[in-house]
Amino acid sequence: MAAGGEDGDAIIEMGALPPRWADVQDEVIELLESIQRNMKRLDPMHAKHVLPGFEDDAVKKREEREIEGLTQEITRGFQTCQRHIKRVEAMVKQEKQKPKGINRGEETMAHNLQISLATKVGDVSAIFRKKQSNYLKSMSYGEGRGFES
Repeated sequence: MAAGGEDGDAIIEMGALPPRWADVQDEVIELLESIQRNMKRLDPMHAKHVLPGFEDDAVKKREEREIEGLTQEITRGFQTCQRHIKRVEAMVKQEKQKPKGINRGEETMAHNLQISLATKVGDVSAIFRKKQSNYLKSMSYGEGRGFES
């Protein structure tokens, strides 16, 4: 609600702010979107790299470094997601230490948020692991047929 202040400015009363862990949800969702964009960038790199080709070793090595770098970036993204999810539990513990504390409903919401985020991260991680497994199998298959990796 807006009310008039002493100097004529409007005062806007704020309702209760969302819990601090709501920010964690936004951070994890943003990280997952970045991970998924990187996975889409990695797909054509994998596809190209497993094809037999006439590129010289320098080109193949560069491709391998690019694939490795992007794979590590994706992996770090998953690790960061996990750290953010664990922060929710730490936030709840901090709130419990405060005089006003935290009510059971808020604690349940925080726990449900952790489960929801962990599930989303797990789903994207499973897709990534499957893609990595397929890529590595393709590389092994190519090596077994005389292709260079």
